[in-house]
Amino acid sequence: MAQREPDYDVFDNLEVFEEFDRQISTEYVSYQKAQFCDYVDFDINYKFELTEICKKFVMFFKKCLIQYPDTDHQSKNSKYPEYMNYWLSNKFENKAIFKTFKNSFYQKIKNNYDKFEAEDKLRDKIFPIDNNSFINMSTLYKLYKKYHEAKGKKYTACIDFLNHWKDEYNTCLKGCYFQGNKRLCEALKKFRDNYETNKSTTKPACNGDKMNSLPDIIWLEVSNVLYKGYKKIGHKLTGNTSYSSATGLSKITYNLLFENDENKKNCTMMEILHGFLQYFNANKSKSEIITFVNEFFTYYYVKNKEDYKKIFEECSTKTNTKEYCILYNNCSDEIDGDLLKVGNNLGTSLEEKVESIRKSSSEYSFMENIMSVIKDHANISTTMPTLICTLLILFLSSFFLYKFTPIGS
Repeated sequence: MAQREPDYDVFDNLEVFEEFDRQISTEYVSYQKAQFCDYVDFDINYKFELTEICKKFVMFFKKCLIQYPDTDHQSKNSKYPEYMNYWLSNKFENKAIFKTFKNSFYQKIKNNYDKFEAEDKLRDKIFPIDNNSFINMSTLYKLYKKYHEAKGKKYTACIDFLNHWKDEYNTCLKGCYFQGNKRLCEALKKFRDNYETNKSTTKPACNGDKMNSLPDIIWLEVSNVLYKGYKKIGHKLTGNTSYSSATGLSKITYNLLFENDENKKNCTMMEILHGFLQYFNANKSKSEIITFVNEFFTYYYVKNKEDYKKIFEECSTKTNTKEYCILYNNCSDEIDGDLLKVGNNLGTSLEEKVESIRKSSSEYSFMENIMSVIKDHANISTTMPTLICTLLILFLSSFFLYKFTPIGS
């Protein structure tokens, strides 16, 4: 059976679906409309497990049908057929059923849609989910589950509320950017936007503090196709080096993970900047470094400029011993200057260093060096004889080398 890309955005009504799952865990045994499952010729090795899943599937569908009737405008938005598709894959995973028997189940349940009036609702909605998509959906499922668990605790402090589901959120964020998975990004962005819209009522203690806001989900597109190109230079250049901070940044396309602890966030940001500057100084003579500099500042530094400015101002006093301020001092050492003073012009300053190296390198021809000498002299008349002699010597040298070599003879 051909595999298709599933819909990831199926967890808005998770609390309702979870309650259905609890109800059917015991009720399915005597559910009359699912008795046909006993007579489906499932493989003998998994007959009991597949029959149980079949009955639960039928009962789950019927509960959804009652909860979201066609006359209800929420029926389409509930996406219960799409959720049931994930639910089914999850049951298979929990029972450790082999792929061959799972695929057979899909066809057999499809052949029996008429037994529980599911032809219209489930047509083309129930199919095998590939392993990578299932892992992504499972992480989204855990995120929503933990979010609802934390939301239900009225007197939980904001930091505890966020920490309860932060790891799952960041795992989804990594999947979004690592894999360039637009569907996962869109599903996560919806979660993020809903959280930001409703947090004043869901968890008032989290409202008003920037540290409690989830970073926006941003990906780069060209002609509506997810484009990974902007992370390639950074990852290509740092991927096999010891500069782990810069490497980690390039892998998530210059989007920071969520961190609600200000000290930890500041440390991460300064580790990234320090790693970048270390790499720059070790590789500033390489031809691709200027592209990396442009990429880093365009897609990361500019977005976080105000946060960096705040860190720089705090750490500019020599008495500050916080970990991220030690990193600030290390960064200042890397640029041979004061990071606070360079500030907004850091990218330009690094580009000028690269240009200076290039001008003094062998990449520039002797004619370019001569022309620079001419431009540097205000009174060209006083240097003209010297320049003419220099050019004449170079010309004659080239002529005799050509004349008395095998090529010229």
